[in-house]
Amino acid sequence: MLTSLIPRLSKAMPLMMVTFLLLLALQLSLMLHLSWHLLAHWVAALLDAGRPLYLPLGVVTFALTLLGVFYDRSSDRLLQRGLQRRKTLTTSFLTLFTHRRHLEEIMVRDQHESSLNAEELATSLRARVIGQDAICTDIAQQLRRRLALRVHDKPVGIFLFAGPAGNGKKYLAKQLSRHMDRPLLTLDVTDLSSPYALSLLWGAPNTPTGAATPGLLTRQVKAHPTSIIVLEDIEKAHSAVLKKLLTAWNDGALQDNATHETLSIKRCIFILTSTVAAQDLSHCAELSTSDTERRRGDAVALLRRADFPADILNRLDRLFLFRPLSDRDMARVAALEMEQMVEGYGLHLPPGGIDPTPLQRVITLNKERHVISTVRDLLRFVEDMISDGLIAAQQQGKRRVKLTFHDGRIIVESDDTHDTRLSQTSL
Repeated sequence: MLTSLIPRLSKAMPLMMVTFLLLLALQLSLMLHLSWHLLAHWVAALLDAGRPLYLPLGVVTFALTLLGVFYDRSSDRLLQRGLQRRKTLTTSFLTLFTHRRHLEEIMVRDQHESSLNAEELATSLRARVIGQDAICTDIAQQLRRRLALRVHDKPVGIFLFAGPAGNGKKYLAKQLSRHMDRPLLTLDVTDLSSPYALSLLWGAPNTPTGAATPGLLTRQVKAHPTSIIVLEDIEKAHSAVLKKLLTAWNDGALQDNATHETLSIKRCIFILTSTVAAQDLSHCAELSTSDTERRRGDAVALLRRADFPADILNRLDRLFLFRPLSDRDMARVAALEMEQMVEGYGLHLPPGGIDPTPLQRVITLNKERHVISTVRDLLRFVEDMISDGLIAAQQQGKRRVKLTFHDGRIIVESDDTHDTRLSQTSL
């Protein structure tokens, strides 16, 4: 009861303060035996005494207004040319009262993203997202085209990442967020399979039993209008949630049920993920056809036959079909993960890092034994194999280690003058 009362009291605080001041004025008038006629006379006399100041104040206010308009428009022209106004006392004053700094931050970001270097973005993504080079190139080009548009009446993009689990769908979204310097919100749609999910995402208004509660989605968009929003397993969402999302995408805005505000999502990027018909989509992705659009059309047909929500398919800006990772790709993923683990323990590897070729043979062997089937299985397995050896090296005060592969084993050794075998784990 108390927790629901505190937010209401907080919202009513300004009204309570005004009421307190009125009561204070009334109390003073009673103590001084003031009449309403006397108070009215004092107010009239005060207004009459200030009459000579009205015209100068009006002229100054009008001049400041014109100066603010001129400052704002000239700053826009300078910003479009990549220049900034020299900072003085006057410009600082005008910046404060015109919210110019916030506007310039928005314009600089928009200008930077409108000239996004697709090749640079694609290269960065391909270096980190293993085995999905075509998707990295395609999404970089898509984002460049969409961000270059001057007028947005809908989100920047609504993309579907489809394919088997553990092939880099969520990791690609994280890398986009990092490279583009955009906040990331990831929502597991499995938790949004009931009608209650509407209030979880869009918030809930005041009720007799409780205060308004903000929604996860509306709170993120309000705080970060340029967010990348990932909806995992979108096909599992409740029909009411899907309907609300479609409306928001079409309108380019969503309604905050807690505050009744309309929030623009025209600068957001929505990424949906799905594992529906994963096996069939894997076969489709592995086809050697060079006709990308035909392959994408076949994937859409497979999703429709698997009862993927048709309204979502019709609203997509692009479908990206993730292909299964080869043993070579999985070895590269494992090598990167192992390098990060070594750094996480405060250790260093020899120049060149880890050669994925012998690691590939280890992965192939364990896939045949059904020990490893997905990248997640591989990462857990690698952690179990080398973590003890890395801890031992850390405790012994070693600074450099090397990982070797021999007879089905991964061996963690110190890379000092005298090689010390720290751990041997048989596979």
